Amino acid sequence: MFTTKVKPHHFFVLIPNIFGFKGGIQVYSRFLLQALQDLYPDANYDVFLKYDRYATTSMFSVRTRFHCLGKWTRLVQSLLLALKTIGLGIC
Repeated sequence: MFTTKVKPHHFFVLIPNIFGFKGGIQVYSRFLLQALQDLYPDANYDVFLKYDRYATTSMFSVRTRFHCLGKWTRLVQSLLLALKTIGLGIC
């Protein structure tokens, strides 16, 4: 009998910020990410946080990699975000 190994899902998520400020978008984004992780616990996640300077990873899956761009100016944030997403998309 043949068995095939199924490659786990890989999600790329763009969120403005979820750690620095606790407004409506941030709460919604955090719940959305947690819901995705509940639905796909074996998936890998690359989460791009445009305005956060750091990430607190304790409430999320260990398969989550955060890319925080908040320490840069707005123009540099947009450029880095574009370069990172293109780079990860190619790999």
